[in-house]
Amino acid sequence: MKIDFCKNDFSVRYIKTMMVTYCIVVVISAALLFLQNSEKVKNEKIRITGEFKSHSLALDNLVVSVEEHLNLFSKKAESYFIDDYSDRYENNLFSSLSDSDEGIYHLDNIPYSYREENIGNLTGYGHVNEIDVSLKSEIDMALSLNSLFQAAKENIPNSSWIYYTSKRQFINIYPWVESSSFSYLDELKTHEFYRWGLPEENPDGVSFWTPIYIDEAGDGLMVTSAKPIYKKSEFVGTVAIDITLDRLINFVTTFDHDAGDMLIVNQQNQIIAHPVLTGAVSNKLKNIDDVLPGGLSGNSQDLFNKKPMTIHTYNDYSYIWYEMKSAPWRVMYVYSDNKLSYQDWIKINAEFFLLIIALSIMIYISNKVTFNEFINPAEKLVNHISLESKETGKAVDKRVPPPWIPWFDKITEIFSENNHLIQEIKEKNESLLEKNTALERYMPKTIVLINVQPECGSSTLGHMLARSFMSSASETKSTVYLEYPRLEKTFRDCLVRDEKNIYHHPDGFDIWGRYDFGVMPELARSSMLMNNVLENYSNVVISVSADKIDESELDVILKYAKVIVLVMPTKSGYEAEFERVSRQVKLNVRQDKTSIYSLYNSIDGLVSEENGSADFTIPYMEAGFKISKHSFDIPEAAVSVVSELIDRVERTQQISIFIPTTTNIDEVADTSAYVDKTMVLFGEKFGGATCSEANGVWNSSKGGLVSETVNIVASYTTEEGLNRHVDDVIEYVKSIKQELNQDAMAIEINKKLILI
Repeated sequence: MKIDFCKNDFSVRYIKTMMVTYCIVVVISAALLFLQNSEKVKNEKIRITGEFKSHSLALDNLVVSVEEHLNLFSKKAESYFIDDYSDRYENNLFSSLSDSDEGIYHLDNIPYSYREENIGNLTGYGHVNEIDVSLKSEIDMALSLNSLFQAAKENIPNSSWIYYTSKRQFINIYPWVESSSFSYLDELKTHEFYRWGLPEENPDGVSFWTPIYIDEAGDGLMVTSAKPIYKKSEFVGTVAIDITLDRLINFVTTFDHDAGDMLIVNQQNQIIAHPVLTGAVSNKLKNIDDVLPGGLSGNSQDLFNKKPMTIHTYNDYSYIWYEMKSAPWRVMYVYSDNKLSYQDWIKINAEFFLLIIALSIMIYISNKVTFNEFINPAEKLVNHISLESKETGKAVDKRVPPPWIPWFDKITEIFSENNHLIQEIKEKNESLLEKNTALERYMPKTIVLINVQPECGSSTLGHMLARSFMSSASETKSTVYLEYPRLEKTFRDCLVRDEKNIYHHPDGFDIWGRYDFGVMPELARSSMLMNNVLENYSNVVISVSADKIDESELDVILKYAKVIVLVMPTKSGYEAEFERVSRQVKLNVRQDKTSIYSLYNSIDGLVSEENGSADFTIPYMEAGFKISKHSFDIPEAAVSVVSELIDRVERTQQISIFIPTTTNIDEVADTSAYVDKTMVLFGEKFGGATCSEANGVWNSSKGGLVSETVNIVASYTTEEGLNRHVDDVIEYVKSIKQELNQDAMAIEINKKLILI
């Protein structure tokens, strides 16, 4: 059927289509504007909830380290009283105590083997020569805590002072400060950090947090976490850590949402941290009602009676709060609903108006230039295609704009060649389809050896790899060796003259000499070559000379490689060429799927220290080594290198187990024994393993959002090894899951996660 187009109808239909499309977009955008604004606010609330949960859990993890250090101090002190360490400091710290004129003893004279950063200053009422054995033992215990105090100071960046206060009128405070600046006073026992640790106030002996106070040393607002110390069943004192508010204030400040503020409040309703209204060096305590907006002020207790981790609305304000587990504090985020809605309304309407303006400009420009520069030539081109498809051979319309004439000529040329190519495509289509299907089912193991310079020995190494593949092969398919682009080189240099295309070597592998691809571009030849060898062989070894093949052909070969070896001699002068080839290879392969190694072949028999950067070095391998038609043995100097390359190309399967550091969902536990046990299991099953640490957050069906550290034990193995032992690994993970009382545990096999 002949196809005719009317010029006016063609352009009118185009303009009408553009106008209808324009109107539809405007109407739909206007109709959805209100709904989109509401949905945007809803999604923003969901996002705020998720980020608040993550931020709150991270804050809990930050504060819990303080309690962990206090527990460490307590265990150290109480275990000291169980064991007899009475002479530990006889000749150093204790012997360095001296008296002052004010009736106190102190450690102002630091022994020569210590520095200020190693110890605290111990001061107390009395005289050194009047200290009895019992008091000396307690002083020795307090001095033994110095190393832990130093470590805690380094691990807790916002810690100010760390100290032990004894009921027997002495204190050991870290960092070290001269007794003239600070020394023990009985008034210290009236402060909460000591008084709340007394048995009558704290019968269970648990750690506690004090209200906010102003530091007497001038460090501004701070809080103290403390814990009582017992000598068997006798209360002897408390150990405490003073925390400045800098870190906490910075933490709430990083929760960056323009619509509101995050704050932290303690049990006394004091503001611990607020991004605007508090400061670490402030000298004024603020209550929660001082920072809440007018619509919420005075109703703080009612706010905390609502369900935590859920957004609640009250008097045009919304808030969400969280009860911390590691401290008696509450975290709250308060924002204005009106402010949030206004911000989103501005963003959405800006996008809407920009869309309308852009569409209007597009329609205007299209109507100006489309007809003369596109519509009319396109109409004639369509007619020309229709006529050429019927083989009419009609001449090109002279009124076509000059830039379009090459397109008309190209259409004529293409149709003239089309009939010839269609038949050829049909004939090869079925063959290529079968080859692609085979490649999807099975990807052979391919090693590409690249000669950085001529005569580097890759041909000899390639024959050895092919020989080694066949020595350990268990597949029904065989191994092939070939050199590209001159496939016939091996026949000419290494074998007797033979007119066959494939030579079957006595050691079991094939050597390709030639292949008839017909007439086709070079890039298509390399693709066709790879399709043929990958279809017919399990193991492929290809030797390539960097100076004999262009970049596009090399890229085709490299994308199938599992291992690439850059071979160069140990002679100097080739480093620049090696770097060039290495960069080209790395740019054209995925290094997570292909391993790249460098190999120095000491063809002159010398190995220098400069070759130490190579992955492999063969002490000596003759570059011109000839492979005969008879069986051959791999030279002893190359056996270890060839074996290791074969092993690396075989080990392509990865398996990993994620070991949690919690039990009962979110209880921190020491699971290092399970890590060691898993390492041993992988070593026995797969020949080795590695372990790495990672941080993760997961949503428990019982405990909600849980943040924890996990240890990932991973191993690489062969496909046969993975298939043989994967069921054993799964049963092992099931047993760990039950012992650690986990909701689920994860196994990763070849980058695919499996939950048990």
